[in-house]
Amino acid sequence: MINIELKNDSKALFFLIHGYTGSPTDFNGLPEYLSNTLAVNVKVMLLKGHGRTVQALDNIGLKDFINQIEAELKSDLKKYDEIILGGVSFGAQMALHFASKFPVDGVFNVCLPYKLKFPFNIPGLSLLGFFKKYWTKPLPDEEEKIRQNTFYYNQMHANGLKIIKKANNLLEKELSKITCPVFTIHSKNDPIGNYKAIGYISRKIEAPHYIEIIDNKNHNLFFFEKKFRNLQKYYRFLSKY
Repeated sequence: MINIELKNDSKALFFLIHGYTGSPTDFNGLPEYLSNTLAVNVKVMLLKGHGRTVQALDNIGLKDFINQIEAELKSDLKKYDEIILGGVSFGAQMALHFASKFPVDGVFNVCLPYKLKFPFNIPGLSLLGFFKKYWTKPLPDEEEKIRQNTFYYNQMHANGLKIIKKANNLLEKELSKITCPVFTIHSKNDPIGNYKAIGYISRKIEAPHYIEIIDNKNHNLFFFEKKFRNLQKYYRFLSKY
């Protein structure tokens, strides 16, 4: 498993960040769609510990991911006139985090796990990681079928809950610092994150904020039959700004 990097004769870059226990294939056609439709450069970097086995994540924490992404983004900010950040799940948290820190031109986030659902919101649940590190990932049958030709872990790592909570603590202080346009898209019946948190997030974000709630049960909205409707929404949003 390697990075996705699509080149065009353009000074614009879409910098995409995949989810925890996912891979660059989390975007399932979006990089190619953006490259072909907008003739822009598209990058999806492989996060540390990913692309091998879930055990490779045992000793990797939030700071490791932040350092990796920040180094790459700083380099790209020197190369491109325009950068749009995008992320799914944990990648959505990172996209918003870096949009609050760097002068990017737009950011979109997909199924942001800002407010967790039961059982992930049980106090002290992360302590179970001392007894069980890996948990079966809750995926709808439709999503599992579409994912057959992509790389991902079918297990969640116990460290993931700690990482998500730490990232949300950062965002609590950072959302108001975002100055670029924001596009938030969420699944109404996401099994991990509660879409109702989007209202709170919207009140914190002072930049232009477009919200789309999809009546769906996927945690990753790039893996259901109507995914290309969402791709068109990204295009309209980004063209508007």
